[in-house]
Amino acid sequence: MKRLSAVLLPLALAACAGAAPGTPAPATDPTAEILALQDSTASAWNHDNLSGHVAPYADTATFMAPGPIRGQDRIRASLERSFWREGKPVQQLRYDSLQVRPLGSDYALVTGRFTLYGGGRQDRSGWFSLVYARTPEGWKIIHDHSS
Repeated sequence: MKRLSAVLLPLALAACAGAAPGTPAPATDPTAEILALQDSTASAWNHDNLSGHVAPYADTATFMAPGPIRGQDRIRASLERSFWREGKPVQQLRYDSLQVRPLGSDYALVTGRFTLYGGGRQDRSGWFSLVYARTPEGWKIIHDHSS
């Protein structure tokens, strides 16, 4: 009887949880991890580290401003041409109104507002949407549409 209950109990628990035996546990909510990545991109930007800012982009990411630009290296070069001078950002960067929406277990949509401020220039801001994908290296941005 003990052997039978040792087999049936895990099956019953899996059925109650809506998962078949042997099915991996559902992925945890990616919100905290993705928000930390977003914070790291602003921090890198504000500490004169453009490579750190683009580190979360996948090598094949698409950037739609002015876009489409494909690839982390080309995205970095575009940002450097547009927003950097002499190895430093022209303005500081912050994000507001961030929202993470998981799209299944391996993708997430992030929306929010960016603001470039300071540097003796008028603030510039706009809305963005990012698509993140879970990869073996962790969460990576695969698409960026900023306006």
